[in-house]
Amino acid sequence: MLAPKGASPAAQAFLLGMFVLAPIMLGYAGLCRIFPSLRQLDRTPWALPFFLAPSVYLGVGMYLKEKRRRAKNPDLESGVAEMTTYEATRAIRVDEFEDEGIGFYLDLGGGQALFLQGQYLYEDDEAKRFPCARFTITRTSRSHLLLDLTCTGEYLPPVWVNPPFTARPYKTGAVPEDGEILETEFENLRKRGG
Repeated sequence: MLAPKGASPAAQAFLLGMFVLAPIMLGYAGLCRIFPSLRQLDRTPWALPFFLAPSVYLGVGMYLKEKRRRAKNPDLESGVAEMTTYEATRAIRVDEFEDEGIGFYLDLGGGQALFLQGQYLYEDDEAKRFPCARFTITRTSRSHLLLDLTCTGEYLPPVWVNPPFTARPYKTGAVPEDGEILETEFENLRKRGG
């Protein structure tokens, strides 16, 4: 981004406009040196709008885009996120159904298991960084959108691989939500799918 972190959409739009307007003006000045007859454009009534139009267009577009993005997610406007650190002892992998992403049940102990599922797990799974014994999840505080998953513990190879959920459990709501903590014994989660 061109603007400093946390800059308002208006400041971002202004800076973007300036980065567009400045090269246009410099290009025009250079062309006027090569072709002196272009100087007469300075006297025409449309010269200023011609040079300002691209920067205004881009600036207003950036401002409106950022405003819409922030309106869709009030968490981004407030800048508040929740970081939760988990410690797991075992993991069960759930194979992917269509494009839902792979899933994992993670044994948190005390009859609790965390369920994580999504395409965001691909990279860490392939690199054998996740599942891991200790990890931190950062989510937006209201909508619970995932912002970051950081593995800080040793890799935990899954003790079991469950088949993918089928369409029916998704339709009936039987598939846990990403980030849901289930109150159940870990062994009960084996072969849970289909």
